[in-house]
Amino acid sequence: MELVHVFEEFDQSAHRTPLLKRRGLRPAIELIERAGADVLLVAYFDRLVRNTRVQAEVIDRVEAAGGGVFALDVGEVSNATAGQWLTAQVHGMMAEYHARITGEKTARARRDAVARGVPVFPNLPPGYVRGEDGRLVVVKAERAAIIGVFELRAQGASLSACRAFLKAHGIERTYRGTQTLFSNRLYLGEIHFGNLVNLHAHEPIVDRVIFERARDRREPRGRPNKSGLLLARLGVLVCGSCGARLTSALVWNRTRKRAGPEGVRRRYPIYRCGMPGDCPAAVTISATLVEEQIIREVRHRLLQKTGSASVEQQIRDAAAKADAAQAEFKNATLLAMDFPDDQDIQAKVAIKRQAARLASERYDQLRGQIEPLAVLSATHDWDELTIEGRRALIKAVLPRVEVLPAATGAQRLRWFGPELSLQQTPLEE
Repeated sequence: MELVHVFEEFDQSAHRTPLLKRRGLRPAIELIERAGADVLLVAYFDRLVRNTRVQAEVIDRVEAAGGGVFALDVGEVSNATAGQWLTAQVHGMMAEYHARITGEKTARARRDAVARGVPVFPNLPPGYVRGEDGRLVVVKAERAAIIGVFELRAQGASLSACRAFLKAHGIERTYRGTQTLFSNRLYLGEIHFGNLVNLHAHEPIVDRVIFERARDRREPRGRPNKSGLLLARLGVLVCGSCGARLTSALVWNRTRKRAGPEGVRRRYPIYRCGMPGDCPAAVTISATLVEEQIIREVRHRLLQKTGSASVEQQIRDAAAKADAAQAEFKNATLLAMDFPDDQDIQAKVAIKRQAARLASERYDQLRGQIEPLAVLSATHDWDELTIEGRRALIKAVLPRVEVLPAATGAQRLRWFGPELSLQQTPLEE
């Protein structure tokens, strides 16, 4: 097997999280459905799923796209045959049972801890530490700074000013950390953990009126972006240093004021890192240069995609699989009519019905993609698109473009296409 891409997924429950919200598993399946990969490979089965409903959805979608699921600890996970389906169900039920029994054992401990005023989460905001009994104790050296920053925010200070205030008092917080600080109800002496609530858990630091004023304060949004930049607010460009999204701006050129119209200073558009205070090497790039390069790359990829016979072959294969799945479903239905009380046969019919539906959806998906791409592959059609149409195509073809902190314009863009194959293309000056 050739490794195409590695999807990392941290701090997500394989038991409670639906597939739609799985940040690593969902894009991996979508990559297989786009024919960008053939196999979904995981280290452990119980890290893949601990929910039989999600398990059925994962296997059905991957196998309907012609792919396979493998776990290094149990091997192939499939519903193709009765034996494979039984093995997969046993592994799935055992993984879900372990998740359920663990949840039942720890739920009471969490409930008792919150009732005693002990936080069941590890991270604490500045101003509090854990005492010997686990309850929160106020740090006297930080109390004044916390009260002061809440009062400052309640009076209308910006988040940047509040962050600078905390830093001056020896408390380092990121911009996002400063923002979440004003909605943390621990400062009111309360503990909230899901449905578990203790309104008198420990000594409060902030007055409730000041807390609510600071919490409800909102940053001014400023004027809407009227520059008409193609990539503005699209979320495609990210900083190659910190991963933050790039934002658009207008800056003055460095031309000195001289006599004559050619000496007039002008403003030109750029894209720059959205978190310059936290980025180790914040990037800035000319909007004209990067948009020209991205447009060139998108049109090139569209022409390659629609000009190759592989896409047409994928559609033919998908149509054949849809017909075969529909025929299998009909045969299973006829067999079930003769054995209405056989639960195994009825379950097989349900599986065949799901496979036929997924195969049909896959065929419709491919056919729906190739028709507009075939039209838009010609270079003259790009100029006829609206700005929203161009943005939609860029998002589909190049969902992520990293801008690297290089000293020159060459080698600054790194592409992550829908097939997630990595390559570098020089940026022309």
